[in-house]
Amino acid sequence: MNTKSLSVFINEYIKRELSPNLNERVKVTETVIICGGKEVPFGSKEHIQDVQRTLDGLEVIKSHWDKGRAPRHIISLSCSHIKNLLNKLLKMSGATEKKEEDKNL
Repeated sequence: MNTKSLSVFINEYIKRELSPNLNERVKVTETVIICGGKEVPFGSKEHIQDVQRTLDGLEVIKSHWDKGRAPRHIISLSCSHIKNLLNKLLKMSGATEKKEEDKNL
C-alpha cells in the first residue's frame, strides 16, 4: 500500500467511523446550570454574569502566580477561552436585545 492510498484510507475511515461519534459528543443545550445550581437560558443575563464572575475569579488566581510559571500559563489559557466565550455571548445577547427592541417598535 503506497502513501497516497494509505492517506485516502485513513481519511475515509475517519469520515466513516469517527466523525459521527464526534458530532454525538457535542451537546447543544438551550439552558445551562450556573454556580449555585440554578438552570438559566443559554446567553441570558444571568449566564453572562456567571461567566464574567468565573473569569474574574480566574484572573485573581492567575495574579498570585509569577510570570513564566506553568500554572499561570495554564490559567491564562483558560482565561483566554472564557473571554472568547464571553465575547460571543455578549454579541449574541446584543443581537437578541436589538431584535427585541425592533419588535417593540
